[in-house]
Amino acid sequence: MRFVQSGSDQWNMGMGNVWIENTVACGNVWIENTVECGNVWIENTVECGNVWIENTVECGNVWIENTVECGNVWIENTVECVKLNNLVVVR
Repeated sequence: MRFVQSGSDQWNMGMGNVWIENTVACGNVWIENTVECGNVWIENTVECGNVWIENTVECGNVWIENTVECGNVWIENTVECVKLNNLVVVR
């Protein structure tokens, strides 16, 4: 699934939920999410730049908060069901 998203929406994917909140004043946002079992929260605030986010979640939760004022952010997360004190270790 690939989409260019601007705004606030919620997608139900497989056995999990995806919350995406994007505020883009000047730039583009690419988000790819594959959720088999878990939840993904993504909050992006981009004032001037581009954000690429790829998430693969097999079992767990991922929280991502990005604030980009002028530049580019590349984020790739793979979560393989590793939890520590209700947190997921992203490897």
